[in-house]
Amino acid sequence: MISGLLQDARYALRSLRRNPGFAVTAALTLSLGIGAAVALFTVVNTVLLRPLPFVNQDRLVLMWEKDDPANNPHIEVSLPNFSDWRTNANSFRDMAAIGSTTWGDVEVQRDPPVRLTVSAVSTSFFETLGAQAALGRTFLPGEGGPDAGRVMVLSHASWQQYFAADPDVVGTTVSVGAQGEPYTIVGVMPRAFQFPPGAELWTPVGRQLANVFRANALTTQQQRGLGVLYVIGRLAPGVTLEQAQAEMNVIVPRLWEAHFGRGDGRSVFMTPLADYMFGSARLALFSLLGGVMLVLLIASTNVTGLLIIRGHARRRDIAVQRALGISRARLLRYHLVETGLLAGVAGLGGVALARVAVPVLIALGPTDVPRLRDATVDGAALVLALVVTLICALAMGVVSMPRVGDASLVSWLKSGTPGATAGRSRARARDALIVAEVAMALVLVVGAGLLTSSYLNLTREDLGFRDDQVLTVGVSARDEAYPTVAQKRLVYREILSRVRGLPGVEAAGGVFLLPFEHGVVGADGGVVLEGEPLDRSAPTQRLPVAIQAVSPGYFQAMGINQVEGRTFTARDTADTPGVVVVGASLARRLWPTGDAIGQRLIAIGAEIESGDDQAWQTVVGVVDDVRYREIERSRLNLYVSMYQVPMDVQHLVVRTAGNPASMAPAVRDAVHQVDRNLVVGATTTLTSLVSGAMRPWKFNMTISTTFAMLALGLSAIGLFGTVAYSVGQRTREIGVRRALGAQAVDVVSLVWTHAMLLTLLGASIGTASALLLGESIRPLLFGVTPHDATTLASLGATLLLVCAAASLLAAWRATRIDPVTALRTE
Repeated sequence: MISGLLQDARYALRSLRRNPGFAVTAALTLSLGIGAAVALFTVVNTVLLRPLPFVNQDRLVLMWEKDDPANNPHIEVSLPNFSDWRTNANSFRDMAAIGSTTWGDVEVQRDPPVRLTVSAVSTSFFETLGAQAALGRTFLPGEGGPDAGRVMVLSHASWQQYFAADPDVVGTTVSVGAQGEPYTIVGVMPRAFQFPPGAELWTPVGRQLANVFRANALTTQQQRGLGVLYVIGRLAPGVTLEQAQAEMNVIVPRLWEAHFGRGDGRSVFMTPLADYMFGSARLALFSLLGGVMLVLLIASTNVTGLLIIRGHARRRDIAVQRALGISRARLLRYHLVETGLLAGVAGLGGVALARVAVPVLIALGPTDVPRLRDATVDGAALVLALVVTLICALAMGVVSMPRVGDASLVSWLKSGTPGATAGRSRARARDALIVAEVAMALVLVVGAGLLTSSYLNLTREDLGFRDDQVLTVGVSARDEAYPTVAQKRLVYREILSRVRGLPGVEAAGGVFLLPFEHGVVGADGGVVLEGEPLDRSAPTQRLPVAIQAVSPGYFQAMGINQVEGRTFTARDTADTPGVVVVGASLARRLWPTGDAIGQRLIAIGAEIESGDDQAWQTVVGVVDDVRYREIERSRLNLYVSMYQVPMDVQHLVVRTAGNPASMAPAVRDAVHQVDRNLVVGATTTLTSLVSGAMRPWKFNMTISTTFAMLALGLSAIGLFGTVAYSVGQRTREIGVRRALGAQAVDVVSLVWTHAMLLTLLGASIGTASALLLGESIRPLLFGVTPHDATTLASLGATLLLVCAAASLLAAWRATRIDPVTALRTE
């Protein structure tokens, strides 16, 4: 058998060398499909299919509170509430708390300055996740107390970069912050543990919040109302997500009723941790993987059609071989060997293409998708390439194998013309392949059209600000560099003054949080209007508002339109009455029948500094709604002056006359001229921040459109080849028709009509399939429905036009046949 296989392989290689056009076309077509499939599988496998560095990750859930009556789906959890959850819930083996964002940077080295990003977590964090330290240990239960010793756990990356991968780092002490507080390094996490994203060290949250509580003299109720955490729970054995949800929906309102006297509407949002980490990227990647498998099927179908045509052209050779006694099994084996060689070359080309495509996918992909940067064509991808290649070779070989029977053998030997039965079966097979190609192509084209429409709809949305020519600069003071809030305000006032005086600067301001900086997380609060009870500790029924602390000049720098009234000025200080600026939607919600200007409120979470319990803040202006968290929608925005509330400004926004990036060195120098204790952080343009928020939508559009164009091109090529082959098979018939007086248009109609009927049938099947599959990508759409008639009609018409043009070009070749030459053809 080995000798026979080698003989078949040598014969197949000679045969393919004699037909280089066929071999190259088939191999390239199939390698495109295999390469695309391997590349996207590599990304999906790295991001989604590989287990997270947690034990039994399917038992982990993430939780936060929500208030449906107040239309607030995202309320962070306070430390006292977390403690009660952990004590009272029986559906969980354990719970852990984690800061809803990383809590800024801390200085661990002064010369040169090194600042690491902190993630504050409960001492049960690593144990709940089932994560072990690579060096040393994780936190002990007693280290979460307010007076416990200061300890930290390092990430693997920070250990390597800033501590020179010192194996003896565990047990050493580092001075943290301007006051040089001693922290003991108790452990280093493995390289794979990167949760939450961006964390460079972990420290117990209990001790961190205890300092906040003491510094701000918060009462017990105020501590319970300070939500800054998410909760991670590990389900107890045998407990389902639904059972745990039901229990928590009893515990949470009971706690609020006990401590605040009202808990109606409070419940828990609970989701598997993996779903939260990957978000819409999971659906997007699996949808795109499904799309690329359709591309692979179309490519395989195309090559199968070429093999059928080639086998039909070799029918006389096959008949001679059968007449000489070669068995059908031997012929099938040879055909499979030839197809396998072709597929093998395509598989190697596909792997090479995947190695090029994966870095492109990483560059195009969203920056916040976990582990995306780790994607590489590894052993799993090579195994997939091998399996796909074998399946394609076997399927294409079996489907395209010429069926020569005893009845057709004589006719094949005599004239090379297939018998009627064999000819019809081959024709039906080719027709079925064309219908399938067109149907699959239409599904991909419609999906790409819907995702493209979503992206374009988002680009046309008014974000409430102008992102062009705006530079953003992170600015923070070294820990404890300014003992009082007043000192900080003076420093930031001087910084803004210097920046505004730079040549090329049109406006500058400061802001607490940049747009899209932390996703759905921000500074949430509520409002108390005149006539309402001043119960600041019970925000359960408050209208949820998104609070921003900004400086004078911020609205001008951001290009936010002023609807009425005024914005903040240098006169709005701690020594003047409190003022606020509200977004247009918040103004309509609070005062639907009256003027917002002059109304008074208290912004819960951003009250002005005053000994008066009724220090009212007056609305002095209304501005357009701005999208700070989700690019798809705006929230109810309320702005307070940074000079009146104890909220730090963390970023400068600078509108420039020219290229904003070119102003970064000048702005940095201006900051350092004020005080070298100020640390200049990330510097980027506002356009880049918007592009980052748009990146997932653009990624979906780009990849799906690429696949759709590839599928459309392959379908058109396949249809052209089939029609051209049909013309070649009917050369004598066409010659007779032309000799009898048929016009060129009659010949074109004869050939083209059949091709268009196949296209229409494929388009009909594709439309029905697109309608059925469209619902699966609904969460990825914006401003368009999966059954959008305009998209279906326009893209269906586009597909029909492309296929019509391809088949018409092939049909036109039939008009070039010389009748005399055709009649002489046997």
